[in-house]
Amino acid sequence: MLVSFSAEAEQIKLGVTLQLPITSHIGANLVQFKEEVQRRAKGVVVVEVHDNSRLYKDDEVIAAVAFGAIRAGHHQLQPIQ
Repeated sequence: MLVSFSAEAEQIKLGVTLQLPITSHIGANLVQFKEEVQRRAKGVVVVEVHDNSRLYKDDEVIAAVAFGAIRAGHHQLQPIQ
Protein backbone atom coordinates (compact mmCIF):
# COMPACT_ATOMS: atom_id res chain seq x y z
CA MET A 1 0.00 0.00 0.00
CA LEU A 2 1.37 3.39 -0.94
CA VAL A 3 0.36 6.42 1.06
CA SER A 4 0.91 10.01 0.02
CA PHE A 5 1.67 12.50 2.79
CA SER A 6 1.13 16.21 2.42
CA ALA A 7 3.34 18.84 4.06
CA GLU A 8 0.37 19.96 6.16
CA ALA A 9 -0.38 16.46 7.47
CA GLU A 10 -0.58 15.99 11.20
CA GLN A 11 2.39 14.18 12.70
CA ILE A 12 1.71 10.55 13.61
CA LYS A 13 3.55 9.01 16.57
CA LEU A 14 4.15 5.28 16.51
CA GLY A 15 5.20 3.99 19.93
CA VAL A 16 6.99 0.66 20.20
CA THR A 17 7.77 -1.04 23.50
CA LEU A 18 10.78 -3.31 23.89
CA GLN A 19 11.91 -5.28 26.93
CA LEU A 20 15.54 -5.39 25.83
CA PRO A 21 18.12 -2.59 25.64
CA ILE A 22 18.24 -0.57 22.43
CA THR A 23 21.75 -1.99 21.93
CA SER A 24 20.40 -5.57 21.65
CA HIS A 25 19.96 -7.22 18.25
CA ILE A 26 16.20 -6.58 18.34
CA GLY A 27 16.76 -3.00 19.49
CA ALA A 28 19.17 -2.44 16.58
CA ASN A 29 16.51 -3.75 14.18
CA LEU A 30 13.93 -1.37 15.65
CA VAL A 31 16.33 1.56 15.25
CA GLN A 32 16.76 0.63 11.58
CA PHE A 33 12.95 0.31 11.23
CA LYS A 34 12.50 3.73 12.87
CA GLU A 35 15.00 5.42 10.57
CA GLU A 36 13.50 3.86 7.44
CA VAL A 37 9.89 4.72 8.37
CA GLN A 38 10.78 8.31 9.23
CA ARG A 39 12.82 8.71 6.04
CA ARG A 40 10.07 7.37 3.82
CA ALA A 41 7.31 9.30 5.61
CA LYS A 42 9.36 12.50 5.43
CA GLY A 43 8.79 13.33 9.09
CA VAL A 44 5.03 12.76 9.11
CA VAL A 45 5.47 9.51 11.05
CA VAL A 46 7.70 9.56 14.13
CA VAL A 47 8.66 6.23 15.69
CA GLU A 48 9.39 6.24 19.42
CA VAL A 49 11.15 3.13 20.75
CA HIS A 50 10.79 2.64 24.52
CA ASP A 51 13.41 0.08 25.55
CA ASN A 52 14.33 -1.70 28.80
CA SER A 53 10.67 -2.29 29.77
CA ARG A 54 10.27 1.42 30.53
CA LEU A 55 6.58 1.37 29.56
CA TYR A 56 5.43 -2.23 29.81
CA LYS A 57 6.84 -5.39 31.32
CA ASP A 58 7.09 -8.52 29.19
CA ASP A 59 3.77 -9.96 30.38
CA GLU A 60 1.95 -6.63 29.75
CA VAL A 61 2.95 -6.09 26.11
CA ILE A 62 0.21 -8.11 24.39
CA ALA A 63 -2.59 -6.43 26.37
CA ALA A 64 -1.07 -2.96 25.86
CA VAL A 65 -1.03 -3.45 22.08
CA ALA A 66 -4.43 -5.17 22.00
CA PHE A 67 -6.12 -2.34 23.90
CA GLY A 68 -4.35 0.43 21.99
CA ALA A 69 -2.19 1.73 24.84
CA ILE A 70 0.78 1.48 22.48
CA ARG A 71 0.97 0.80 18.74
CA ALA A 72 3.50 -2.05 18.71
CA GLY A 73 5.63 -4.13 21.01
CA HIS A 74 8.11 -6.95 21.20
CA HIS A 75 7.14 -9.84 23.45
CA GLN A 76 9.63 -12.54 24.37
CA LEU A 77 7.82 -15.86 24.59
CA GLN A 78 8.80 -17.94 27.56
CA PRO A 79 9.35 -21.68 27.05
CA ILE A 80 6.60 -23.96 28.37
CA GLN A 81 7.81 -25.92 31.36
